[in-house]
Amino acid sequence: MVNCYDDLGFDAIMIKIFKNIRPTLGFKIIVTITILLAVSLSVVFYTISKRYEDLLFSQLQSQARILFQHIKLTRRWLADQGGIYVKLRKGVLPNQFIPNSTITDINGQQYVLENPARITREISEYSKQEGTFWYHITSLKPINPANVPDDFERYALNRFETEKDLTELQTIKKINGNRFFIYTAPLHVQQGCLKCHASQGYKIGDIRGAITISLSAEEIYNQIDENKRITIISAIIITIIIILSFSLTMTQLVIKPLKTLTNSIKDFAHNKSSTVEVISSGDEIQDMSKAFSDMVYELQLYHNQLDQKVKEATLNLQHSNSELQEVNAKLKELNINKSDFIASISHEMRTPLTSIIGAMDYILKKITDSSNSERAMDDIIDFFVIIKNNANRLSRIVNDTIDLERIEMGMYEMVETQIDLKYVIDDVVAGLMVIFNKKLIQVDVNIKESLNVVVDEDRIRQVLVNLLNNAVNFSPVNGIIKIDSFIKDGYVITEIADQGPGIKREDLKNIFKKYYKKGGHHGSGLGLAICQGIIDTFKGTIGVRLGETGGSIFYFTIPIVLEVTHPNLERHYE
Repeated sequence: MVNCYDDLGFDAIMIKIFKNIRPTLGFKIIVTITILLAVSLSVVFYTISKRYEDLLFSQLQSQARILFQHIKLTRRWLADQGGIYVKLRKGVLPNQFIPNSTITDINGQQYVLENPARITREISEYSKQEGTFWYHITSLKPINPANVPDDFERYALNRFETEKDLTELQTIKKINGNRFFIYTAPLHVQQGCLKCHASQGYKIGDIRGAITISLSAEEIYNQIDENKRITIISAIIITIIIILSFSLTMTQLVIKPLKTLTNSIKDFAHNKSSTVEVISSGDEIQDMSKAFSDMVYELQLYHNQLDQKVKEATLNLQHSNSELQEVNAKLKELNINKSDFIASISHEMRTPLTSIIGAMDYILKKITDSSNSERAMDDIIDFFVIIKNNANRLSRIVNDTIDLERIEMGMYEMVETQIDLKYVIDDVVAGLMVIFNKKLIQVDVNIKESLNVVVDEDRIRQVLVNLLNNAVNFSPVNGIIKIDSFIKDGYVITEIADQGPGIKREDLKNIFKKYYKKGGHHGSGLGLAICQGIIDTFKGTIGVRLGETGGSIFYFTIPIVLEVTHPNLERHYE
């Protein structure tokens, strides 16, 4: 018999088992609470442990400060007394750093004079033998080689020299495998110190050196380690107790009622029961089970009607989809026919219209030059003039239709260059002075600065001519047309105001639509729509508003060119 475990491998089997295990709500809650509790207790116990550690080291520091003050006072007393004589005994040598340091009494007993440094050093040796603490007198200018500083003492003395407000330094140092708390504080020159050290250039208040006190810190670290062990064990015990209590409470008050409710809902879903059991727990779970029970009642209430409503909605939707498909097909066909018509009429009508206009010009010229002055000849001339005007009008309509179609299809040919709009406006106004003079219209152009924009000059002229022609058509005789162009918020804004009858408010939204005409004026109704398409191509806006004292104000905006570039720079596109 082949063992399936051998084929799959132990790791693959374990992955497959755990992959199919779905964590329960209780498990997720307990894990979340455990993590939060562990983090919270860790922070609390770490803070307490850190405070306890700081307290222990603070005690060490206080002890070192007391010892320092005691040693300092002892040295000061000895300095004030000029030293002290002790019996010259075995192991005690004369002080080689003090001349004539020995005396003899009347009994022949010799005494040696010991200065504060030697006395404190000998006391330090006693304390060092006890093993509790010891101290060291040091200086950057030692007289006795025994007072040469170590690395930490040298570092401390240099800082005491440069930082006058610094009164102490401490560190932890490992000596012979044991940890010691090292405390160093400066010694300042007193009056009694000058007896021995005045020759070195010291003055009262100068830093003579420092006293380094070494205290055993092993007991402190042992206490810290023991406190950490107790803290960790306490945290684990507290966490376990809280988790067990919470788990039992969660199981009885939440998990068990939820399982009952879940089984009831599953039975209803598989048609094993027509109701959902209401759990009498007196809390939110009871409210939830009651809500499910009410929902089941509502579902059963509407269940019988649901199928019929779905069938009716399906039939209506199918019918609507069928109608929509037919409409879409018709719209698509109309769109194709419109495009084909525009393409065909543009090709078929341009050449004949051009020929008609040319023929009319030729016949008109011949008739005008003829010597025939009969009245019939005048009528023929008038007739041909009418034909020519209508042919021109038809040509404009066709050209406007073609232009608008190209704009809508994105095929309108543009050649963008950088121009000064002020110059173009002045030039267009000068070119239209003939039609202005026919109605005795005064044109007021108010442009105070150069207006650099990147546009197709011919197309912007087309916009200006169209707007000015409209202004003339609707202006009264002896009227005034005002043209303002200025820079605002990164755009060149051009406004053309007339004194005509204005536009009704309900017509403002239609003024730029195709084939819209105002009043009885002739035209294709495409001029403003073409203007809007051209301005949109230049990434600008065009609009109209009513004047404050009557008339209309047409305006358009074009982005301004911040830096003047080469005037011949062009950009072609369709």
